[in-house]
Amino acid sequence: MVMILDNYFDCGKRLKELRTQRGISQEDLALSAEITTSYLGMIERGEKNPTVKVIEKLCIALGISLGAFFAEKAQSAAYEIDDASAFIAWELQRKTPAQRAAMAEIVRQINKYNSV
Repeated sequence: MVMILDNYFDCGKRLKELRTQRGISQEDLALSAEITTSYLGMIERGEKNPTVKVIEKLCIALGISLGAFFAEKAQSAAYEIDDASAFIAWELQRKTPAQRAAMAEIVRQINKYNSV
């Protein structure tokens, strides 16, 4: 098998880049994505190739789409959410439905107050 380097996509490198941009530890990201920290470390070091399902879980935990994960850097900015929104999405997905509903109500109240 011949690998064409021009078409090679380094999932581990991209994952580490996105994780560090958001200031998320390997342990926190692994916990949110329901994988082990050691497996995440192996992915980031290029020792393991994750399945699409694992990448999907990691994208959800990072607050980005699969498309944004695989997009070129110049194009991915159009699909990624800003750091504050990514942090909120990351925090929300770790909460129970009742906690998410309470947080949504807080946002509604803030918006209501700001629109007065």
